[in-house]
Amino acid sequence: PLPLPLPSSNNRLNRSKPCSNSELFIFGKKAETTEEVTTTTEEEETESAKGFAAIKAAGKAGAISLFLWEAAFWIIAVPIVSVGYKETTGHWPDFADKNDLAILGAEVVAFANVARFALPLRIGLAITTIPWVQGNVVDRFWPEAEEE
Repeated sequence: PLPLPLPSSNNRLNRSKPCSNSELFIFGKKAETTEEVTTTTEEEETESAKGFAAIKAAGKAGAISLFLWEAAFWIIAVPIVSVGYKETTGHWPDFADKNDLAILGAEVVAFANVARFALPLRIGLAITTIPWVQGNVVDRFWPEAEEE
């Protein structure tokens, strides 16, 4: 097999900016559209931004709801990842050993992708529990001052 050329900065697609009509080619033919082409990651960021905006608009109840779901996720996830490391390698990580650090680094990267994938779920759970948090936490512990 022939070796594949390594990607360089000259032949990489820049996905951070939209393509214009003159830059967009589909199956070797120039596209007949003037609409901007976006990537799915930009759409996901937009959806996350909408979710965070809804949480921010809910005030204290939104912040508390998001905190509770984030805390639950990390409280459950960190022990699972730690035990997964131990079961995979047969020992707890030794931070003085470069091999253990490399394995741990790879596991952290993999887990970060899972955490990023689960972010819309956590935002959705936080939004759906805002009314419960408002009634059972915020109204109970931070009642509004009565106007006289």
